[in-house]
Amino acid sequence: MEISRENGVVHLSQKRYIRKVLERFNMDMSKPVSTPLASHFKLSELQMPQSMDEVEHMSKVPYTSAVGSIMYAMVCTRPDITQSVSVVRKYMANPGKRHWEAVKWILRYLKGAPDVGLTFRKSEGRIYGSNGGSERSYRLKGLVAELSSAQLKSILKCDSQSAIHLIKNQRFHERTKHIDVRFHYIRDVVEKGAIKVEKVITDDNAADMLTKIVLLAKFAHCKDLAGVCIN
Repeated sequence: MEISRENGVVHLSQKRYIRKVLERFNMDMSKPVSTPLASHFKLSELQMPQSMDEVEHMSKVPYTSAVGSIMYAMVCTRPDITQSVSVVRKYMANPGKRHWEAVKWILRYLKGAPDVGLTFRKSEGRIYGSNGGSERSYRLKGLVAELSSAQLKSILKCDSQSAIHLIKNQRFHERTKHIDVRFHYIRDVVEKGAIKVEKVITDDNAADMLTKIVLLAKFAHCKDLAGVCIN
């Protein structure tokens, strides 16, 4: 992993690792593409091997190894390929030719952007998620307070207006009594002012690229919002 620090900005990338992966799977000379998985890929179980010849052919294809290698990059520095990896990994037990084409497409995407990674700015304390994100943010804020005199304002982004209403409304509702007590933790930290909850509109929801295939312009915008960029 390559780590660079400059003017309060930390950038993490895996350029060398990605290039080794491309060489390992003979994709280092492939033509780059601009998205992790094109919309024309409609993968399903129906595309699994249907004959012994297909089974034998796919047994020689390093599908599992390729997906595992891509997944490591995803976990460390490349959240932009999360959605595409979640699709191709479903077929690791019995992949077909079309599934392998999708994996190679992801590799072609990485080929075009090997030095893209995560960028963190010390002025930003935004957390995306709900209870888990707020709890981690609150604990990290306490740790930072011990190490520095600076005060951080953690912001919890949420795309559900109903969830925001429940977080800010302390009254008991019969329809929400099934919610586990531990999920009410966020209400306490919000009431104390340690975390601020903000509504994120659809156009500015970086998480969209993690859950579905989006158009190129939207994908680029999501990457920018999430701090996934070239140093």
